[in-house]
Amino acid sequence: MALSKSNTFILPASTKSVAIARVDWNSSFFSMLQSFYSNAVPVALNIDDEGTTVNPPDGTLYRSRETGALYVADTLHTVGTGNPVYGDPWTRNGIGIRVEDNLAAVDITTYEIGELFGTVPSNARVYMKSTEAGLFVDIGIPPADSISNTMLKANSVTADKISDDFDINFQANDYITYQQLNANINVVQSNIVSNMNLVPFFTSNVSDGNSNVFLVIGPEPTVGNPANLHTIYVGGVFQSRTDWIYHAGNNSIQFTEAGAIPNGINVDIEALL
Repeated sequence: MALSKSNTFILPASTKSVAIARVDWNSSFFSMLQSFYSNAVPVALNIDDEGTTVNPPDGTLYRSRETGALYVADTLHTVGTGNPVYGDPWTRNGIGIRVEDNLAAVDITTYEIGELFGTVPSNARVYMKSTEAGLFVDIGIPPADSISNTMLKANSVTADKISDDFDINFQANDYITYQQLNANINVVQSNIVSNMNLVPFFTSNVSDGNSNVFLVIGPEPTVGNPANLHTIYVGGVFQSRTDWIYHAGNNSIQFTEAGAIPNGINVDIEALL
């Protein structure tokens, strides 16, 4: 690289005159003041120790005009394969983050593994380069499968935040949801047990055209509860619960529609007793 007073550090030899040594010192101080600001990283050519060129020692700071970032020479604390722009011993490890206008403006090849950058003012987010291949992640978004139930406050996830196609996997240590689910299972099990002894009884009547009342045939005791009437069909058409009423006194049903059921129409009744 071309030498100038902004990128050259010289330790004058004792044999130099005071006037010449003063020029060297002034140039060196100016280089340090500007952190060797230029388009090229300092190399041995830029550092003269009493006539001998030496590599930049650990701790040397360099501000790149090309990338707009500050680098430090450090042979002990580089990350991964080192800095992708200037190589060893230069690194940005331990210095800070860069600011970019937006993601489209980011040249990720100039970043080191683990280096952070912020996007301001576009979306005000902070990202980190995560792989040598140039991938970066938004550090404000938790990685996949990293959120556990211990990180969430009770009732912090509401129904409007869950998509319709989202599968909820209840765990035994999800105390509230598991307890509620277990209670529901107990109710279902109780209903299954209570209904296991129910036996279906079928009654098939043929209307004579004179009535809309039909007996429900079954063992004693009689149906007793209209809820035990499972299905009722008239002429093959299902009758809803509002289409008939049950009379416990004579164990019969009466259709709510006025008039008798036409002659020859089948009235089929299934009861669970």
